[in-house]
Amino acid sequence: MNQKTFKVLPNPGLILSGAAIGAANAVPGVSGGTIAVVTGIYDRLISAVSGFFSNEYGWKQNLWYLVQVGVGLGLGIIAIAHLVDWLFLRAPQQTTFGFMGLIAGSIPFLLHIARPKEFRWYHGVVFLVFLAGMILLSLQPEPLESGAMRELTPESALGIFAAGVIASAAMVIPGISGSFILLILGLYSTFIGAIKDFNLPLLGILVLGAALGIIGVSKLMGFLLRRFHSLTYAAIIGLVLGSLVELWPGITLDLTGGVSVLSFLGGAGAAYLLGRRPNA
Repeated sequence: MNQKTFKVLPNPGLILSGAAIGAANAVPGVSGGTIAVVTGIYDRLISAVSGFFSNEYGWKQNLWYLVQVGVGLGLGIIAIAHLVDWLFLRAPQQTTFGFMGLIAGSIPFLLHIARPKEFRWYHGVVFLVFLAGMILLSLQPEPLESGAMRELTPESALGIFAAGVIASAAMVIPGISGSFILLILGLYSTFIGAIKDFNLPLLGILVLGAALGIIGVSKLMGFLLRRFHSLTYAAIIGLVLGSLVELWPGITLDLTGGVSVLSFLGGAGAAYLLGRRPNA
């Protein structure tokens, strides 16, 4: 197999995409996988993980690609997540509408890369099934969470590792929020507390579990995108649209509501511009 020429050149856009994914994964209801799709790196990212030694890029270029995304991801989780957390505390409605605009504005781009000329009637069925499933999941009552865990025991370490596997697997699939999965598992406050406290042992176990989950699901998604590209994107678009129901915060008919609408339009505009740029 001919491999593409490898040049070690930093890609600031790729690092920023990783940062956006990291920030999104810290927010319940926002999917890092969706942000990867919006920023145009989803297919390449899945290929780099699932075909690390076997795709046309070669393992060196795949490693460099993943390192850049990983650096951005770490920066996003550590730095940008704090900003997003601050925005949600100060202006929750406006911030939520900004994320909703980002997701909604990505739909034309998703339709474009889904190869709509290949669509058949069963693509519509798959879209509706995944849309309905995501809406039903979104309408479930938010689970009550226990306090943040800071001390590790063998039992808690195993639980955190398993949570990392499950949540990261969800992060790979657009529309499904890894943070929401952590919330369901009762470990979201533990995750946020570990980031704020820089609890390296706890974060290390979570990262190990996350790495295992990401590799496993990326291989599955890589297979689906290679063999059933348009059908897979029909499911992805259903999940992405359905996630808007989970995010919907309601809207007030006042200045806050007006700013929320502008925030939505700003997010949609950002998604449009991201979709027009060449894939990273």
